Amino acid sequence: MKAEMLAGLQLDQAEEADRIEKELGYFFEDGMYWKHLDKLDEKFLADIDRLWMAAVEASQPKLPISPTRGEIGASSA
Repeated sequence: MKAEMLAGLQLDQAEEADRIEKELGYFFEDGMYWKHLDKLDEKFLADIDRLWMAAVEASQPKLPISPTRGEIGASSA
């Protein structure tokens, strides 16, 4: 399962986020960091979240952008 989870991640960003979490003591066994917000600095947490998001988003397939209703009407006129 770990291999499947790591398969699509940008490892450099995930490893950096993991390193920072450990360095700051921001890892919680229950995984529910929002229950521990009084122990966290929101700036550091936001930085860590950005790294995790970048690691995951880079692995997601890029979907085509759907046209807006106005664009659909304009193309058929």
